Amino acid sequence: MKFNEEYSLIESEKIKSPFDIISLHTSESKIIAITADSRIIDIETLDQLLKIETDQYISDYHLLQKGYLCTEHGDIYSIDGNQANMLYSKLGVDKICKSSQEANFLIGYSSVSDLIYIPLEESMTDLQPRSLLPNISYVIDFDKKGDDFIIATPKRLCSVKKGMSCRVTSLTDESYDGIDNVFTPTTDFIILSFVNQSKVLRISEDSIDECNNNVFESSQATFYCNQILNSFILQVTATEMRLMDLQLSTLLSSIKINSTVITSKANNIYVSYENKITKFEVSQEGQITESFSITLDRDISSMRATDGNHLIASTYSGIIYFISGNTISKTIDINSQQIETNIVESIFYTGSLLLLGLRDGHLLVYDIDQLIKKFKLGDVPVQLRETFDDIIIAVSNNCYYISVDSSMNLNISNLLVNDHILSVQNFNVTGYENSLLCLSSDSKIKVISIETTNFQPMIKEIYSNEDCQRVHVNEEDNSIIYVCNNYSSLRYIDDSKETLTLYTFPPSEKIYSITSFKVKNDDSHDSNFVIVGTKYTRHHNNIIMNKDPTSLSHGLLHVLKLGKVSDSYKCEHVGSCELPYMVYSIKQYNSQYLLVGYGERLGLFYFDQKEMKLVDQASVRHFVNSIDICDNLICITDRFDGLLFYIIQEGKFYYLSNVSLRLDALNSSTCRFINSKRLATIDRSHQLIIWRINNINTSTHTISLSKEKSFDTKELALKVIPISNHQLFYITLNGSINYLNIEE
Repeated sequence: MKFNEEYSLIESEKIKSPFDIISLHTSESKIIAITADSRIIDIETLDQLLKIETDQYISDYHLLQKGYLCTEHGDIYSIDGNQANMLYSKLGVDKICKSSQEANFLIGYSSVSDLIYIPLEESMTDLQPRSLLPNISYVIDFDKKGDDFIIATPKRLCSVKKGMSCRVTSLTDESYDGIDNVFTPTTDFIILSFVNQSKVLRISEDSIDECNNNVFESSQATFYCNQILNSFILQVTATEMRLMDLQLSTLLSSIKINSTVITSKANNIYVSYENKITKFEVSQEGQITESFSITLDRDISSMRATDGNHLIASTYSGIIYFISGNTISKTIDINSQQIETNIVESIFYTGSLLLLGLRDGHLLVYDIDQLIKKFKLGDVPVQLRETFDDIIIAVSNNCYYISVDSSMNLNISNLLVNDHILSVQNFNVTGYENSLLCLSSDSKIKVISIETTNFQPMIKEIYSNEDCQRVHVNEEDNSIIYVCNNYSSLRYIDDSKETLTLYTFPPSEKIYSITSFKVKNDDSHDSNFVIVGTKYTRHHNNIIMNKDPTSLSHGLLHVLKLGKVSDSYKCEHVGSCELPYMVYSIKQYNSQYLLVGYGERLGLFYFDQKEMKLVDQASVRHFVNSIDICDNLICITDRFDGLLFYIIQEGKFYYLSNVSLRLDALNSSTCRFINSKRLATIDRSHQLIIWRINNINTSTHTISLSKEKSFDTKELALKVIPISNHQLFYITLNGSINYLNIEE
């Protein structure tokens, strides 16, 4: 069948096939049919392209440059020309998807199996197919939390993080029992530190061997080792500081010291012992001289030397000191933050942003002296390491790849490494350019090569044994609010995974929408609220009242106030507002107004701490499915009418007529602005469509819109969340987690 631009049928043709066709699939140039006897044929010519020798049905076929197919029991084949090669067998999935042409993995899934990550490249043979969401049947809801995505499933809450593919190789076959740390001062040497000794490994063109013919102090543990002025190697032990040439053949200078924390930059060396910091300077001839000492309030926990004669140091009291020369220029007190410990284990400074890795696994990000971000990376100390191209590597329970863009925004991705990494160093030798040298928990030295162009999801369980139906992330404190117990209970979970039941509604009332709302008080302090939309059923005898039972469902809009007393959360029910239909969608418009979708109406509500009042409402023909806002432009999806646009002027809704394109019968289930010029929608025909907003005229109340791109999601997609101007996530009903680059 062929259609014109108005979706009217203009031509059709019947083709009699000699085969029993069970599924159809599209490629850029042809339509592929899968037959019951496992043939792949061109539907237009009926030519057989390939015959798979299997006793199973082919359940799915995917084509992006290279073809992949899946059988009903989870055998995965790659298709290259007229050849089919089995990659994996019996994975227990019957559907596959691939996020882009460049992706080096498939996601496999079925309605009764796990969500499976399936690596494709030969270089990834150390990564076996693995379960991403154990025992998942479908995804119900998800929301964005910083750089994570929170997923609600029937039995658990999970977080999905951005991930980067890594190639992990063992540098040597040896396991170094008792090893404590590893250093790479130059491309010629690797320094291994043990509890009471040190070893030097020399890197040659074809081997890595232990080197004993040098002046490196091997009878003690090495606390610190780094290159100085591109001319010397510095070694610091518990009792001595030694400066050697780059070949470790000559000891140039040594000083007896007591040390616990050491850092260096250019020709400056800072050594701390208890609460005293001593600065040393290195001359061009390789001589070390003491410059000055400074005493802080408590013992030093971490230090970081920066450009010039600047130092950032932290103490066990939770105070961060900025030291210029021998003067304290300013301090930051981190004790006011809601964290388990104030002990800083590592420091990194970009010139604008200050990153603090804490002992309890938190990462704090400061802009000058204001905390702007807080991340929970794990529950073990966070190490921060600068690598190539100004990339930061953070190590806690997992490894994280951190980049800072031109707007000083942090982008954090997981490094998909199966090993537990204890420490990392830069490594840049032939065959391992711009890599990381790591000490793993099995006492082996490994190299991580990061493939920055390859995205992979990393999924972690947050909370289990809950039948979650809705999830919402409070952007103020990154807490999670979710609905459970058959849509009746509202619960709260923070970074420490402490849960609190905020409110439980009666069995006759079901929660269908939630959002957080912040109101500024008269004393300039903020009050945090949760707005809950429900469906409420009134019970009566239908026979006596002779009334249509569909009219019995009403909606209630509830206001809950969140507070904290003595580190314990509390929730107070402030009030409620009854509406004629169930409340399915809520969106905050600004600091005083809410947009509420209830049945066939879109309402504008005024809200402060004393009242909630309906200001204006607009009617649609069927049902308000979703609401989104960007620069005062309101977009909603009507269950059958597709996209509708509104603006608010002087407290009233004004409908914007689309003058460029008919949008009838799109059957859209959700909409989301990517930016002020782009909009994404998902419809029940499995189409994810990117729209471009060409023009808005607020005087004539018109909008010009055009379809930019469309993508087949292959199954019903629930929700879409942009992560940049050209990247987005969407999740489908059967649990497929998809990443899409709309520029490709």
